[in-house]
Amino acid sequence: MKDFFSSSRFKSFCWRAGAMMIVALLNAILESSLAFGLSTEMVVFLGLVLGEITKALNNYYGVK
Repeated sequence: MKDFFSSSRFKSFCWRAGAMMIVALLNAILESSLAFGLSTEMVVFLGLVLGEITKALNNYYGVK
């Protein structure tokens, strides 16, 4: 079990899940404060894009 939580696959999942949560949170804040809501599809798309960006940054800077 310890190997699973320290594996690169799990770390990648956490990066992507974190990116999805950030986009969903920003969408909820913008939707309630500015009446500017994104469609569910756009939230998922932006979350995936942000996940790829954070993964690339993680690989580039070698964060372990």
